[in-house]
Amino acid sequence: MDITPGGLVAIVGESGSGKSTLVKSLLGFYPDLEGNIYYDNDRLEDLLIRFEELMSELSAPDVANNPERFKKLMKEQSDLTPIVNAYKEYKQCKQNIEDSLVMLEEESDEEMRELAKEELNDAKARVEELENELKILLLPKDPNDDKNVIVEIRAGAGGDEAALFAAEIYRMYQHYAESKRWKTE
Repeated sequence: MDITPGGLVAIVGESGSGKSTLVKSLLGFYPDLEGNIYYDNDRLEDLLIRFEELMSELSAPDVANNPERFKKLMKEQSDLTPIVNAYKEYKQCKQNIEDSLVMLEEESDEEMRELAKEELNDAKARVEELENELKILLLPKDPNDDKNVIVEIRAGAGGDEAALFAAEIYRMYQHYAESKRWKTE
């Protein structure tokens, strides 16, 4: 790693992800960096704040007077909703893990300890699932995702069998589009 003295280092990551250990080891090798290391705000927290701002903007009465702005805000809100919901559940599961660990330390009743262990295991498994889900949700969107698509299906050489196959493919795509609530013509 090449770090120049007086340079700025950004440490990005979630709390508990080992950032403080990384900072201590960096400062051990590069003591000149003290004061130049900062923690980037958690992107998910920023998205949560933006979502709350959007909800307050959408509840303002003057937004409905400007249809273009309303459409833009609704689109952003619909894009952020799955991320925010997954992140809220993630935070709740992390809190459940902490609560279960505290209960395990303090509880003397064996049944309650078993219940806490079960809750802890469930919460840990759900946290892993949510981390993977959030990684996927935070991937950059393809700019073509919002555009329409034209799919043309034709029977090739092969006569009636090719036409039957093309009809099957058409029905398959049509059912798929209906399951996604897409329009077909």
